[in-house]
Amino acid sequence: MDENIGYEVHSDGILVARIDMPGRSMNVFSSDLMDSLERLLDTVEIDPNITGVVITSGKAAFIAGADLEMVRNFTALRSEGHDAMAAHCGRLSRLFRRLERSQKPFVAALNGLALGGGLELALACHRRIVADNPKIQLGLPEVKLGLLPGAGGTQRLPRLIGVEAALPFLLKGLSASPSRALELGLVDKIVAPEALIASATQLASSLRAPAAAWDEDGFEVACSLLHRPLADAERELAALAGITAEELRDYPAVSAIIRCIADGVARTIDEGCRVEIDCFVGLISDPVAGNMIQSLFLDRRRAESSFKSLGPVVLRKIRIVGEAADLVRDFARAAIEIVGATEDADIVLRASGEHQTDAGGHELALLRRAEDTPASAGCAIGVYIPPPSDHGHAIEIVVERPDEVAERLALTLVRQLRATPYVTRGSSSILAHLAAAVTEGTLNRIEPVARAAQLAHERGLVTDPDLADTAAVIAGLVPAYTGGPYRWLRARSV
Repeated sequence: MDENIGYEVHSDGILVARIDMPGRSMNVFSSDLMDSLERLLDTVEIDPNITGVVITSGKAAFIAGADLEMVRNFTALRSEGHDAMAAHCGRLSRLFRRLERSQKPFVAALNGLALGGGLELALACHRRIVADNPKIQLGLPEVKLGLLPGAGGTQRLPRLIGVEAALPFLLKGLSASPSRALELGLVDKIVAPEALIASATQLASSLRAPAAAWDEDGFEVACSLLHRPLADAERELAALAGITAEELRDYPAVSAIIRCIADGVARTIDEGCRVEIDCFVGLISDPVAGNMIQSLFLDRRRAESSFKSLGPVVLRKIRIVGEAADLVRDFARAAIEIVGATEDADIVLRASGEHQTDAGGHELALLRRAEDTPASAGCAIGVYIPPPSDHGHAIEIVVERPDEVAERLALTLVRQLRATPYVTRGSSSILAHLAAAVTEGTLNRIEPVARAAQLAHERGLVTDPDLADTAAVIAGLVPAYTGGPYRWLRARSV
């Protein structure tokens, strides 16, 4: 029995492989899981009693992508040259191609979230069935981290659903619900969750001599752009996807994905995958990908690790003293009811200036401006809640005086709003100061925000610049390609 993939062979010869990585809340493609997948392929090839394979997950999600710690470590191979990096980084792509060319059918039974490498695995399977659950999302979000799908995603998705339909997935990092995936042809069938494995097993049993459509003679993607000169095809694909000149300039992953489509999809699948991995190697050698992986994943995960200490506490009622109409929708989405003054509340949010001298531990200051402090509302702790950005939602917890109860309630509120926390030990919000540095109509917002960040650091207000970078990027105060104001300042000083 493999430690990452459990095997169960049914009487009809169909092997059900359940991916269930120990010690992880979600399955992700790591070197260990690639080893396990290779052993699975070896077993299927040599065992005549196995007639087909269903791949599913033993966790609530299918596979949530790649292990980005592993991807970051790829950059250590730069000194070995492009070919060595391509050989190392292309391992998963080669495994998926081996699976796809198997003479025995592989069916993906998607019981939950399938992102990045998880969806790429499903695309390499001969058929895909998904559970009927609107919370399931299928997508390729790599571009949001400065990367591209490097295991065949830029090649198989346009071949499967068409170039135009694939562009939002690849260039915007969008995802699809099961119903939308079926409409696009991304999956073959939606079934009730309890019928998923039985349906996938039945489908695997019915397939004979499986082959991907793009491995059949005469296959061609119906897109005239792919037959134009490369520069023209890239320009028109960018226009078709609504990509701006600034995105092409500042985010190398966007132009690399366009290159993969324009130069790869009209070729054979093997040639297209070679184009893809060449572009992938170029990206991981670029500092932008490193900045985005660090701020939007690794440090974000570190910030959100503070939720682990909270337990299953849920806030249900909140009272707001002062004006906060812009937050009503956020609270409603988090299933938090806003109650009146005469009703019990889990938290009272008291706007700065709405002072109460006897505020208890359950009261938090609602900070709106750089000059607001928790003390101005009679509180020990406050929260600064900027609007969400394309990268999510960052909320700052300002601890002016120690108050364990109030701090835990603030952190619980951030978790329930599905935001990333940033904790400041001081009297005012760092993010509010950075936001104040962005004046309306400013063409280059990076420099004034970076200056404000540097001043905050010199005043001793920022104890963890990496987490401050993450909060600034998620809040949309600086572009993601910079990695945050402190990374931008360090890069400028080199």
